[in-house]
Amino acid sequence: MNYDVLVIDCDGTLVDTEVPVNEAFLKKLRDYAPADYQKFDVPYILEKCIGATVDGIFVQMAKDVSTVISDENKRRVINEYQDIVPDYLKAHLVPDQELIAILQSLSTHFRTCVASNGRARNVMNSLIVAGLSDIFKQNVFTAEDVVNPKPAPDLIFHAAHQMGITDMSRVLHIEDAARGARAGIAAGAHVIGFTGHAKNKAETAAELKEAGVIAVFDNWADIAAFALR
Repeated sequence: MNYDVLVIDCDGTLVDTEVPVNEAFLKKLRDYAPADYQKFDVPYILEKCIGATVDGIFVQMAKDVSTVISDENKRRVINEYQDIVPDYLKAHLVPDQELIAILQSLSTHFRTCVASNGRARNVMNSLIVAGLSDIFKQNVFTAEDVVNPKPAPDLIFHAAHQMGITDMSRVLHIEDAARGARAGIAAGAHVIGFTGHAKNKAETAAELKEAGVIAVFDNWADIAAFALR
């Protein structure tokens, strides 16, 4: 084993939550956004905003329409959509017992943590519904912990340092999106890609490889074998 810490993304990597979380977001967006924003849907977010923060999604949407959401309505969307995320997650997610067993095993060999561009409440709810919260406990870090989220390296540095690591070559970072992969690479971590939840696996694998990951895997058993080799 060449690593001390596993830094793992949440949405799209640990859990297949991109659709339910974004459905909840769009529900509240339609309540408060100008009419131009009604055209946005989940496929749009997955194509143009994968791995982005909520603020990043707002920025991308503003580029594609002629109007901007007021700061007050942005706050309303952000606050209210997090309230309804748990119901969307419960309707979509079931605990993956194989994944739980793999992560429990990995946690006996490595310090493990989550580093996500998501909102902290959403990430914790996702882990709870997926049966993963006991594995990571308090070692969950999000975009709300840093000034500059992914693709900046700040969140990966923060997660590693919180886990007691300063030598980033001892960090294995696991990501499903090129945006997140670039963050880990910029931080000096070893980064591998995951396509298990990707809607277009070949395209996602190509994007991850272009970003510079050292390997791409489609299942967690192979990731575990790679980490433990």
